[in-house]
Formats: sequence, C-alpha cells, structure tokens
Amino acid sequence: ATLLTSFGLPIEAIGLVTGIHRIVNTAHTPTNVMGDWVTATCIASLDGTLDREKCVAKL
Repeated sequence: ATLLTSFGLPIEAIGLVTGIHRIVNTAHTPTNVMGDWVTATCIASLDGTLDREKCVAKL
C-alpha cells in the first residue's frame, strides 16, 4: 500500500496489482527454478562433482 501511494496510485489499485501479480508470478516461478537448476548443473560440472551417468539414467 505504501509503495502504491508513493507512485501516486490510489489504494484501491492494490486488488488489481495483486491479481496481475499472481498471473505473472505463475510464469516467473518455473523460470527461476530452471535458472537454479542450470546454474547448479554448471557449477557441479565445473567442480567435477556432476555424475553424468546418474543424471542421464533419471531422464
């Protein structure tokens, strides 16, 4: 609410922002998870701790 008023938006806009945020968040979550997975895989590969046989077997 404080952020909305600092941008000059009415407090009634919080319902609209909350509704839109829920939809956008649904797209952001898988993207964040994929980024974490790729980063962990790259670091494990560079570190030499990635067991490629075990990873391929699970696919």
